[in-house]
Amino acid sequence: MTPRALLLAAALATATPATATIRALFVGIDNYAVRPGDPEPPAQLHGPVNDVAIIKAALARHYGLDVGPAPAADCVPPPATAITLINQCATRDAMLAALDGQIAAATSGDLLIFYYAGHGSFVANTERSAGQDKRNSTLLPHDARAGSPRDIYDVELRDRLYTANAKGVSVVTIFDSCSSGTATRDLRVGTAARDAAAITTAPAADAGSVIPAPVAGAYLVHFAAVADDGIAVETRFAADDGLAPVAQVDGVFTRALALALAQDPGRSTYRDIAERTRRLMALLGAAPPPLLDSKFPGPPPRGARLAAALSGAAATRLAAQAAQAEGALDSAFLGSAAPPARVYPAVATGGQTLATRQDGRLSGLTAGSRFAVHCSLADAGAARGVVAGTAVVTGVTATTAQLQLAAPLAGCAAGDALAIRETRHSYGDLKLRLGAQGTNDAEAAKFAAALAGADALIRDDTNAAYFLSVETAADRCDPASGPRTAAFRAADNRLILCLGAPDGALFERRLGEIVRAAANYHAVVGLAEERTAELATITLRPPDCEKVACSFVTGSHNRVSSGSGLAVYVTATTTPVHAYALLLDGRNFRVQPLNGADNQDGTRIEPGSSGRQLFAGTFGAPGELGLLVLIAPTPISLAALRQQPVRDAGSRRLSALERLLTRAGQGRRDTPTATPEAWEARLTRFTIGANP
Repeated sequence: MTPRALLLAAALATATPATATIRALFVGIDNYAVRPGDPEPPAQLHGPVNDVAIIKAALARHYGLDVGPAPAADCVPPPATAITLINQCATRDAMLAALDGQIAAATSGDLLIFYYAGHGSFVANTERSAGQDKRNSTLLPHDARAGSPRDIYDVELRDRLYTANAKGVSVVTIFDSCSSGTATRDLRVGTAARDAAAITTAPAADAGSVIPAPVAGAYLVHFAAVADDGIAVETRFAADDGLAPVAQVDGVFTRALALALAQDPGRSTYRDIAERTRRLMALLGAAPPPLLDSKFPGPPPRGARLAAALSGAAATRLAAQAAQAEGALDSAFLGSAAPPARVYPAVATGGQTLATRQDGRLSGLTAGSRFAVHCSLADAGAARGVVAGTAVVTGVTATTAQLQLAAPLAGCAAGDALAIRETRHSYGDLKLRLGAQGTNDAEAAKFAAALAGADALIRDDTNAAYFLSVETAADRCDPASGPRTAAFRAADNRLILCLGAPDGALFERRLGEIVRAAANYHAVVGLAEERTAELATITLRPPDCEKVACSFVTGSHNRVSSGSGLAVYVTATTTPVHAYALLLDGRNFRVQPLNGADNQDGTRIEPGSSGRQLFAGTFGAPGELGLLVLIAPTPISLAALRQQPVRDAGSRRLSALERLLTRAGQGRRDTPTATPEAWEARLTRFTIGANP
């Protein structure tokens, strides 16, 4: 694809409007100005400038991004949609001016990428503008330690991101530096770490004062090489024709990210890319995900090869590095935030009634669901134009639905092809119970608002599986947030997420996101109770049973050790099936497919075989995990398995299971009826203990 000023086009199935522009700021700093006599000067790095080159090349090659001109020798970049600052040109003033300029030039619907590779650090801060760890992360511009500290604080960046969001501009930040979970790299000579000495100067008092007020459709996504207190590693990689013609030093995170961008471009979400990046990093020696596939799908990419194996402190440092990602991760990469609307063609059937043309229970319609009626399918899909009326579903069969209008239609011409867009979904009987404790009237109202529009969530303070707790005790999760702190907890009082001050600007958004994440997670768990057929034999056992005697996993809840192995085998009974393994992490309500490449079919298994290996991997850090093995007669979109919008839904008919999963992705919970499109599911839970 020829590089161009990327207009998000039809190649991205959930893309932003065709007039939107992607702007970018790329910063890479190998060489730092040093104050004479500084006892802890920032180490000179070897990879950040290379990192900028390979990430720009990956975005240009695979996403058609205009990555702008080469860095200006005089450090005065010309106006462009993409600006690059390296080494001595990347001073604090230059970086902030370039970022401010890109935000000022962007208009609603645009997207801004800010990529940074270099040193990161932190400052202790007990003020509310700091993170929950009472620290502010920082980026180090070229002149950060040339005199008094001139770091760029996370709260300074956050103010700018919120300003962009308020204009309707989405922002994607990518930091390959140390302490970059909120902002920042550290590699010393050999295999360098991208961190610098901590500073003692807190950010300005007014930093972090911008209140988030995003325009609908604008979002924030952050990719980080490591968590806030972690070290990001750079090392020498072998030559790769697609990334670098000769061996060179790169950040491990950036090299993995560049390779991840090459896989399935145009059809990936931010979550897809983040998960691929972490898997590639694990192949290189970084910290593995909770359950890591021992076989990468296909051969490891050519670029995922170190020039020489790491050992000693370098290997230990890399083994502790775990990339982070947060924000609107289920949005299409470089696309829009909004999932596609649930719309259906409809026809008037006389009086004040409508009927769908070919959509019913198998398409996700349920009795009691409410719809807006539009005069065209395009207007319904975009939620625009005239709303001709409202209607409620009064009857539904497998393939049709009947709706009653609240009033006669108005605004549509005779012969218009009517369409309906769902505005409120009615759910089945299986619901998730959520409660609250310690809330005042205002906080209870916010909790009710978080549950509104998702009938799968029921307020039940007595029998809640999870609850919102507003706490004042000294041991509350974030005392620095104020005298009252909100937490989302499991019924056993286990902390799921600290939500901060209940009167804070982000509280309602965080609360809404976590309660729906809980509903989504339990919707997938519930598949094991809703299976409609027995299609295959599922066997779980250690992967080396052919060589040594071993025990099969037969219980629904098992104790295992970190580092122990597990393999999943499936034997089809009478007809071919497609099989999928999903990791269920209840600590953060994550659903992660383990087999198959992103957005590809699962493993097809023919009857009569002795058992096909679906997945083999090892258990990671101690904790609780679930493994769901799902069997279906037809392929299932991995987007549906993650409960994301199915990005090719417009080109083919979804199966019954895909429809159930995508409904669950929006907090919907419909118990399906038995259909020819049956499925089988087996859920096994594991408690992972430390390796003895």
